[in-house]
Order: sequence, then structure tokens, then C-alpha cells
Amino acid sequence: AIPTEAQREVAEQLRSAVESMQPREQGMLRYYRSEGPAKPLDAHFAGGGKGDRTKAYAHNRTLRTHGFVEHVGRGHYEYRLADLVAEECAEMPDDAVLNALVTDIETVFLKK
Repeated sequence: AIPTEAQREVAEQLRSAVESMQPREQGMLRYYRSEGPAKPLDAHFAGGGKGDRTKAYAHNRTLRTHGFVEHVGRGHYEYRLADLVAEECAEMPDDAVLNALVTDIETVFLKK
């Protein structure tokens, strides 16, 4: 299956949002993707931070307000890029297209 123009535009907008993030935020996104639900302080440290709680939550807020992670309880946040792509697309992509769009966006922060 081939993504529609609208689906490609959604992926490009999300890709641009990730590209504009600070390296630490991209590192946190990598951590959330690989480790599953996690605490912002752990993700921040893994992303290159010094373990400063205030900075960890500030960077996490960026990820949360963009919709890349969501609070899942008890101070843990979960990676949700595939859900975000699906929500942003006017027409629900099939699984193959969704996976391709997500993979394209992830190349921004996984290549680090």
C-alpha cells in the first residue's frame, strides 16, 4: 500500500516536529520507544541529561504536548507515535502504511 498525499504530509509535519526538538528530547523519545513506559527522569538521564528533575519534566512536557508520549499512570509515560500518526491522518492508514510512516519519522531520532 502507498500512503496518500495527506498521510505523507502528516508524517512530514511530525518528522519536522521531531527534527526541531533538542537532542535531549530526541534521546528521551528513543528511550521511551525502546524501554516502554518509563519515568521522565529515567528517560532524561538516558537521553543525555544530568538527572535534573525540573529539566526532565520540562523536556518531557515538550514530548507530551506534541503527543509523542502520554501519561499512563504512577508517573510513567508511554511512547505513542503510531497512535499519533493514526489520529492525525484524516483517513486511517492500513497497517503497512502506518508502519512505513512511523519508521520514516523514527529515522530522525533513531539514527543518533
